[in-house]
Amino acid sequence: MLFFVLLVDPFASLGAGLWLSFGALVIILLAVKSTTVDQQPMLGSDHVNQSIDVPKFDMTERCIQKAKQVKDKILHGLSVLWSIQWRLALFLGGLQGILFGGISPHSIWLNMLLVPWFSLVVIPLTILSFCLWLVALCVMWLLGIDLVSLQSLGLMIFQWANISLEPFAWLLQLSDHLPLKQLALTEQELAGLLFVFFAIILLMFRGYVPNNRKLAFRLLVAVLMLPIIVSKLVTHQILFPPSSSSRSAPWQLHVIDVAQGMAVVLQQGQHGIIYDTGAAYGDFSYAQRAILPFLASKGIRYIDYIVVSHDDNDHAGGLNVLLDKFPQATLIADFLTSASTLPESSPAVQACEGELHWRGVQLTFISNHLTTKSNDNNQSCVVKLSDGQSSVLLTGDIEAPREQALVAANVDIQADILLVPHHGSRTSSTPAFIDNVNPRLAIFTAGFSNQYGFPKLDILTRYQQRDCKILQTGHVGQISINFTHNDYYVTTYRQKMAPFWYNRLFRFGESLKAE
Repeated sequence: MLFFVLLVDPFASLGAGLWLSFGALVIILLAVKSTTVDQQPMLGSDHVNQSIDVPKFDMTERCIQKAKQVKDKILHGLSVLWSIQWRLALFLGGLQGILFGGISPHSIWLNMLLVPWFSLVVIPLTILSFCLWLVALCVMWLLGIDLVSLQSLGLMIFQWANISLEPFAWLLQLSDHLPLKQLALTEQELAGLLFVFFAIILLMFRGYVPNNRKLAFRLLVAVLMLPIIVSKLVTHQILFPPSSSSRSAPWQLHVIDVAQGMAVVLQQGQHGIIYDTGAAYGDFSYAQRAILPFLASKGIRYIDYIVVSHDDNDHAGGLNVLLDKFPQATLIADFLTSASTLPESSPAVQACEGELHWRGVQLTFISNHLTTKSNDNNQSCVVKLSDGQSSVLLTGDIEAPREQALVAANVDIQADILLVPHHGSRTSSTPAFIDNVNPRLAIFTAGFSNQYGFPKLDILTRYQQRDCKILQTGHVGQISINFTHNDYYVTTYRQKMAPFWYNRLFRFGESLKAE
């Protein structure tokens, strides 16, 4: 089967779905084989003894023996089911954690209930209903009956199959309201999980270890278990509790790839500040799908401030999701938001002005120097981050009038790193503004092949002519900048953190959207 799948689609091996599907199949086959080999002889011997010892005329005794056989078969089936489920939960759970950064602890008991239910009830009812529907279709065609009425007949035939799915839907809804419905794993915990896998593989071959090496073998397994224990202690601040000196520890700035939008996370240990929240479209929110999983993977448990540059959807769309998750966070925004658009427990909105000293990093909110009323983009909250050694300028969607006002006001906007205004639009990035900022690195937060054609080619050229390094989230994915006491270094998801080799080998291409 695997051969034919790869024959039809060779690149299927690069997707997580193939590894999960065929990995589950291999685990099931191995579990069934090992359990059957261990228990089948016992069942067969019971059957032989029964055929010899039980008199044929003793019907009561034969019924008792038959009941015992049925009980043994049921117990054997449950044993096989449990053997499969704990292996699936262990191996596939670990694989899901590595691929998706989290596991579902409820999967094992849900599968224990739903696998027999589907095998004994749902699938037989569905097959029976389908066969009856085919028979009804043939009969109606032979009798010349209008096939339009087949729809109502089909609903009647499949009614019991639909009813059999209701317990499944109810259990899924129940699991959504239980604690630990999704257990997020930090990067340290995922690394520890890999060592646990090595330990489990070694335990599978413990029978081949000589007696004089048993102690060394056990010590090796125990050592492999240590990383996951240490990672949990560090995550929960048991091993290294926070101290006053941690406020001046190295910090990180993460520019998250939220397609055509902006989301920036300032991290120091388990604390963070979020600048802009990405877009939301109906029930879909980049805050829910990208920002929250990212925070969990980095072990960021406390969001102290949420800064929203302005009220455009691609910058403020995920605000409600983040406020629901972090109601204690202080919200900083200049735009007026009606109470109906914010959760009831949301904090009061603070103005984007003044300075904020946060865990060794100074945030300077640069006031709007425009003397006339301008559009929403020019009202963006501009923030300069500095630790005394390196600096970053966050600009939102400001355009040429706001840039010119900043230059004319002689405001200190010089920064090592610039998040390019308005995603690289021609409305922004005037030469005078770029010269005053004088960045070493310019980051464009623009979705790959977006409908606006951002960043514009002439804007890219404008930065390149000033010997400025350029990174685009649409090309390299998430951008993480680690600041030390002396300098900073940059890593991108595509080049450094992507879990698969092909993410680094294959390129999206350099062509820009036609204008």
